[in-house]
Amino acid sequence: MNPFFQNIADFLRRLTLGQRVALGGVLAGTLALLIGVAMWANQPDYVFLFGNLDPATAGRMVERLEADGIPYELRDQQSAIFVPREYRDELRVALAAEGFVEDGPPGYEIIENRPLGTTPEEWEVMRRRVLEGELARTITGLRQVESARVHLVIPKRAAFREAQQQPSASVALALTSGAQLSPQQIEGITALIASSVEGLTPSNVTIIDNRGNLLSNPDAGDPNMTATSNQLKHQREIEHLRAMDAQSMLDQVLGPGNAIVRVAAELDFTEKVDQIREIDPESATVISEERLQEEEGQATASYSQTVRNYDISEKATTVRNNRGQIKYLTVSVLLNYKRVDPAPQDGETAEDAAPRFEPYTPAELASYEELVKNAVAFNPDRGDRITITQMRFDTSVDEQLAEEIRLQQRDQQIQTYLRYGLMVLALALAAWLLRSTSRRVTELTVPEAPALGEASAAPALDAADAPRQIGTGTDETPPQLEEGEEELMLVDDVYASKLSPEARARLRARHKMFEEIKEQVNERPEDAADLIRSWMVPTAVES
Repeated sequence: MNPFFQNIADFLRRLTLGQRVALGGVLAGTLALLIGVAMWANQPDYVFLFGNLDPATAGRMVERLEADGIPYELRDQQSAIFVPREYRDELRVALAAEGFVEDGPPGYEIIENRPLGTTPEEWEVMRRRVLEGELARTITGLRQVESARVHLVIPKRAAFREAQQQPSASVALALTSGAQLSPQQIEGITALIASSVEGLTPSNVTIIDNRGNLLSNPDAGDPNMTATSNQLKHQREIEHLRAMDAQSMLDQVLGPGNAIVRVAAELDFTEKVDQIREIDPESATVISEERLQEEEGQATASYSQTVRNYDISEKATTVRNNRGQIKYLTVSVLLNYKRVDPAPQDGETAEDAAPRFEPYTPAELASYEELVKNAVAFNPDRGDRITITQMRFDTSVDEQLAEEIRLQQRDQQIQTYLRYGLMVLALALAAWLLRSTSRRVTELTVPEAPALGEASAAPALDAADAPRQIGTGTDETPPQLEEGEEELMLVDDVYASKLSPEARARLRARHKMFEEIKEQVNERPEDAADLIRSWMVPTAVES
């Protein structure tokens, strides 16, 4: 058997039954913890693959994914499939190529596969289907639109214009999760369909989403309603811009949430054209002159007459007032009481001192009023009005929302810390167990101590290394030993004679320890192996 496994087996045999069960439980728990943390950390990130699937299509896709061993999740009442992010792009291409997902309604391919002998009625139906399919494909190109269905009603041409019926269109959009279409996009879809069908007006186009909400404007084709909508939009823009100018200034001064500014604008949408004609009487200019002279008889009587034509200069001015001019503004400002943080008393901290709220002074209100007037371009000659009111705001909802956000962020941080903390703890526990097991196995590799009383072999010496006898004497008489040297003779006379005084002192101390261990072994025979091992290991290191 491999020595490593033999040592482990010896170590386990030395443990009691309770110690074996505890060690096995710790190892199994650590392994389960490591596996759980690894699975939790490596959990796949599921993303959207296909949605709005009928049960049959969803079932075929699920069978395909299970056959390939790809994990998946069914959501949105089993109509949407989610897969790990790394499989999404490949699966979309593969499933679309295999025909699991239809490429929208048919378009021009209907004409390409037109059979011979098509009647005019069939041709009209095919033409309508082609138009519906191509419009649906174009609308699906929008990022927010997942799929689209277009239904066109194109009546036949009538003999008289009065009897001609107007065409109409209906569009059903399936939007992606959480997406919305802006009013400009809805108007663009309406204009696209209206311009694609002859005689179709935007007012006859109806657009709904997959929840049944009406998206199109039924008054889109009415010019009067369009003008009114544009006027209202222009009024709202002016009010919003003026209010935001004042709001931003007060937020910088008082802090966010301590001021509310509303502006109501009365606009004049009537178009006025004034023509002014001015005549200057001092600017008479002769433009023509006629002289008449007559003579009578021989008496030479004569007279003359002069006629002058004058033209007076004039100036004509045309004044045209633009639509949407401001007639007057009404500004309303609501201020929250100012917050005063009192100084902490003896034994109190800054958090313990409760703040109080006080109204603003008349001077402060006057300064804020001037700021708002300048921000909204206040004109008293125009009849503008402003009102500033202060009161204590109810901030309980904001405080509750802030507390919920704080708790949510704290929970997210705790989950993050717990996740990485468990990983570090599992790694540390695994390292500790590995180190502990390795140390135990290393202890088992120490050789067993020799049996008591067994003589150790003396090292072989050459003849040149003549032994130096300890003490004095001859071969016939034993040498006289010094005090303490009798212990050295127990080991080996020749070996001891080769040691220095310091080494001999250490050897005497070791011999003394050996005698003490021998006494302990005699007192506790069951612990003999451990006692001998505890003595042999330090001895081997020092040697």
